Amino acid sequence: MKRPGINRMLVEGLLLWILVVMVKATTSEDSLPIFLEEPESAVISHHASVTLPCKVLPSSAVVRWKFNGDSVKEGGSKGFSIVGTNLHIANFKHKRKQDSNEGIYQCIAETSVGRVASRPARLSKTVLKRFQSREDLRLNGTIGYSIVLPCQPPISSPEANILFELNGTIISTSSDHYRILSSGNLLIRNLTLNDQGTYRCIAVNPVSNQNRTSSHIISLSVRNYTQGSTTGNVNVYRPTEVEAHEGEDVTIECVAIGLPQPVVSWDKYGGSFPKERTDTIQGNLIIRNVTQEDTGTYLCKVNSGNEEQTVKDVYLKLIEPPTVTAETTSVTLTPSNSVKLRCQVRGLPKPEVIWYHNAVPISNILNVDENQGTTYSLNNVVHDDAGLYQCMSSNDIGVDYAVIRVDITGDRMAPTTSNKNNNNPRQRPNVKRKNGKRRRKNRRNRKQRKNKKTKGPQPVNDGPDNTNAKLVPPSAPDVYQLSDTSVKLNWTVPANDGLNIIFFRVQYRVIKPKKSPWQTDDNEIQGDRRQYEVKNLVAEGTFKFRIAAVYSNNDNKAGPNSDKFTLHLPTYQQPQVPKNPPTIVEVKPITYMDNYALNIKWNYIPVKSSPIEGFFLYYKPFNSKGDYKKEMLMQPSIRTYLVVELKAATEYSLKMQCFNSEGMSDFSNTVVMKTQGEGKEPKFPFIPPSTSKPPAEQSNEGSPTKPDSQANSELLYMILGIVFGVLMLLLIVFIFMCWWKQRQQRRMMDAMNDAVLRNKFQDPSQRIYADSLRKKYVNGGYSAVPTVPPVQNGQVQNTYTKMNVNVNPLSEMDMHSMSNGHTGNQLHQVCY
Repeated sequence: MKRPGINRMLVEGLLLWILVVMVKATTSEDSLPIFLEEPESAVISHHASVTLPCKVLPSSAVVRWKFNGDSVKEGGSKGFSIVGTNLHIANFKHKRKQDSNEGIYQCIAETSVGRVASRPARLSKTVLKRFQSREDLRLNGTIGYSIVLPCQPPISSPEANILFELNGTIISTSSDHYRILSSGNLLIRNLTLNDQGTYRCIAVNPVSNQNRTSSHIISLSVRNYTQGSTTGNVNVYRPTEVEAHEGEDVTIECVAIGLPQPVVSWDKYGGSFPKERTDTIQGNLIIRNVTQEDTGTYLCKVNSGNEEQTVKDVYLKLIEPPTVTAETTSVTLTPSNSVKLRCQVRGLPKPEVIWYHNAVPISNILNVDENQGTTYSLNNVVHDDAGLYQCMSSNDIGVDYAVIRVDITGDRMAPTTSNKNNNNPRQRPNVKRKNGKRRRKNRRNRKQRKNKKTKGPQPVNDGPDNTNAKLVPPSAPDVYQLSDTSVKLNWTVPANDGLNIIFFRVQYRVIKPKKSPWQTDDNEIQGDRRQYEVKNLVAEGTFKFRIAAVYSNNDNKAGPNSDKFTLHLPTYQQPQVPKNPPTIVEVKPITYMDNYALNIKWNYIPVKSSPIEGFFLYYKPFNSKGDYKKEMLMQPSIRTYLVVELKAATEYSLKMQCFNSEGMSDFSNTVVMKTQGEGKEPKFPFIPPSTSKPPAEQSNEGSPTKPDSQANSELLYMILGIVFGVLMLLLIVFIFMCWWKQRQQRRMMDAMNDAVLRNKFQDPSQRIYADSLRKKYVNGGYSAVPTVPPVQNGQVQNTYTKMNVNVNPLSEMDMHSMSNGHTGNQLHQVCY
């Protein structure tokens, strides 16, 4: 009766023992530190409180924090406090540079195995700039139809929410009647007289709730529809590029405005999209569960009802945060071995990589190689190379990393100083000099140690720690400004026979605005490098820099100071009207199934003093007396555009301008180009080739354009002429080679015949005289028979009298014809 209770107690005891073992295993000091929760990047409003989390296994791991590469100290002007393992900022500040909390934060976890760094988290302030100044806009709409009111949002971090104000009333939510597009424009469907009035665009920062209202207004007038009236053209509003994560649902917008109301349909350029995962709602394409195969160019086809069709392209790009996988998680080496640590990296856009050793960066920013990987080499390893290595990868979407443990077995070649709280033995002793008093104290201590060594017996020490070793310091660095808060240092180390330099450290001192003691950058710079970028400096400050070297005996020595260097802020200049107009370099007529267009290429060199916001394209039939048709291209980086809806066999005049908020540039050169075809009106425009242009349409930029539609036929004739010319040249070469070979054969045959004749004439044994021959008539013919035995088995005997050598293969035929086809009256001469 008591047995079940005893069994249950045994089971519970066994489970408790297993739990204790597991807890001890997870809390072992020999375990690798693992982050359960890491800090994340965020945008923080001024004076807000922030808590950055950091949870680590095992619980015995030591947790520290770094801010912009420096160790975080509680209190101070920045107001840091550590609650458990989390970092708390009670009052986020970003006004003063010295007290600002803006920057990069990392959590460092340490066990006896080594240290690892968390993903870097950037805390930045909220930003909401003003709207760009523009002229007021007047638009006309028709009752029952749709219209789009444009709004170009201001710069904001994070991205601002867009609202509209109508006659003092806020339009805050999207509905079937009002819809705020992803571009910030307002779509109004089924216009009524109540929609008439004055509109303003409002931007609201979602974190700080700060808002900005546009200075320009949009006046909308609504009129009644007149039967049979049309607007004459269709306006299409769509983004040029849409980004999506794999597996999520994405909406590609395409809004068409016209009279009568256009109909929108979708297609994929160069392929098809899965219909079971797509829907079209009010002209917008919705793709569910996006995959890599869905990337590409989608075509929004707008049918205005009068047999004309407008096609606009939208590119769908898949973005993916980086994922890092180490090819091996643990490596065991012996001293003097070498190994290559490698990680596989994936991500879109292509990620960048930085390698860490025990939470300290040991490489520059590296690019992923062609095999989607990154490699770090360890050559001739020593015990100091042991620890934890991280390959940390990042792109605009996120950050990921993998950890590789490196163990070094065997006895150490030389004793090294142990440090309980520092598992990076390569990290040099403290090279910071807090103030002059501390420098004097250190100098006095070194002098005392030196005196003690000289008084007592001198130990024999031939190793790298020899105090008489030669330490050659680096030169004074050359300083170059990179940005408002960063500089680049270049230095050299003269050729020497002293100790090897393991790594460098950069030290700098603020001279103005407030003099400070020397500070040391925490990053270790490999001994073979001679340049480094110092970041997060005070703008408009004056500094001095020097380079400290750490040698193979763990001693250090600083080089001479640089000259004073001041970070100058660039003077702000009001944007100017674009000075230089674009230059049209090519206009190419394009046709596709009786649809006609002109593809335009132009050049424009940006000028910093007058940045542009886009281009204006003007075109009209060359013989027309009407005004130019104007298209606005709101992409300052584009250099090609396809003009569609053109008439066949018609000459068009084209010119361009660039513009910004201050005005427009002069006109570009004017180019006249004739469309292809025979005067037949197009049914709908050609599909834009800008996304995947056929090779036949590609041309070198800057090549002259043809003035008429005969360009393609002339090109065809030219190609055919070149082909026929090459074939004729090959035929002539072949004939010449045959003639030359035959000539060589003839010369060889003549030479061999001459040699035979000369041999016969000069060799007495081969001369044939009348008294040494027996003449015999065979079938009425004359033949000479030698007096020696016949040749047997193809061997020529020593008493050889005559040998027939037939060089010409036709000689046998000649002899045969003369012996059988001639009478005895024809004498064959044997003597020469």
